[in-house]
Amino acid sequence: MSTQTRSRPKSLQSKVLHKVEDLVILSTKDLKYQMVGRRTEKLTERFIGSYKIKKIVLSNAVELELPSIVKIHLVVNVSRIQRYVGQVEGQRKE
Repeated sequence: MSTQTRSRPKSLQSKVLHKVEDLVILSTKDLKYQMVGRRTEKLTERFIGSYKIKKIVLSNAVELELPSIVKIHLVVNVSRIQRYVGQVEGQRKE
């Protein structure tokens, strides 16, 4: 038997490292409140936010600063968030 430890496959390794105070957007997949008053899921926004990371709980979980209207637990898995990229200066809003 080998005493070598196996490393995790690259597909499971976190590609984006989040830091406290980073701005992120939250996936609306599986969020019920987002569907209230909507006729189709197709027209619902895929991400909401930008929200600030309050604390890194684990390597795969972060605590977000969410408004009271978002009725979910403050700690979310990193697979549910993406880094927020703001509007480029001079870019038109549509």
